Amino acid sequence: MYAQQAFEQATKVAADAHAQREAAAKAEAERQIEMRKPAKQREVEGWIKEAIKVLQANGTNIDNNSVDEIYTIIMKESNGNPNAVNNWDSNAMRGTPSKGLMQCIDPTFRAYKLPGYDNILAPVDNIIAGVRYTYARYGGFHNHPGLVSMGLGGGYRGY
Repeated sequence: MYAQQAFEQATKVAADAHAQREAAAKAEAERQIEMRKPAKQREVEGWIKEAIKVLQANGTNIDNNSVDEIYTIIMKESNGNPNAVNNWDSNAMRGTPSKGLMQCIDPTFRAYKLPGYDNILAPVDNIIAGVRYTYARYGGFHNHPGLVSMGLGGGYRGY
């Protein structure tokens, strides 16, 4: 009986050690992938991850796997420039140029921002409003016109 218990204990210790090694190797591989990304991409993804945490804490049903979709929208809308202002499209002609990473117009930003996240040019604030607008207007990223178009092999369509 003692030999069986000792065997089971040794097996568990070995399995736990193996799992820890695998987890450490996976974490290191993910870190290496992250470090290979351009600095701008890491910066933008950092803003996105921060915005996702705020959104989750405020009741938005968004998971951490949405980083890629938000990143794509940001790069297509503003090329990752939090100070981007579009002064040439139809919104600008009506006096409401789109601004920031996700190119929100002022009325949309005001309608979808969260309290305390009030600066349209602040990266996290802009992402929060842009994501909340996307969810309210399209039900999520699966219906975002730019992402849908790209998924069908077309070009990005602004929202």
